[in-house]
Amino acid sequence: MGLAAACDIAVASTKAIFATSEVRFGIIPSAISPYVLRAIGARQATRYFQSAERIDAVRAREIGLVHETVEAEALDARIQEIVGALLHGGPLAQAAART
Repeated sequence: MGLAAACDIAVASTKAIFATSEVRFGIIPSAISPYVLRAIGARQATRYFQSAERIDAVRAREIGLVHETVEAEALDARIQEIVGALLHGGPLAQAAART
């Protein structure tokens, strides 16, 4: 979940599963928590930080962790489409537009 939350653009295979499982080891997800909080909000993050529930790609999309989901066999093609769109942008403008 942390890696997906840290991405500016996140696309998940419909087979993907996400979790913040740190609580099962008796620790908190401190390193990734700012990214997860930004991606899914405090209310959702609190739930998953405490429960360590595994969520599928559909749920990840619903809560804003990923921007879209695609079938596994279409994932590489979709990523290439997004990369192509990014390459048409102005790097300075893209950098300035990051929030």
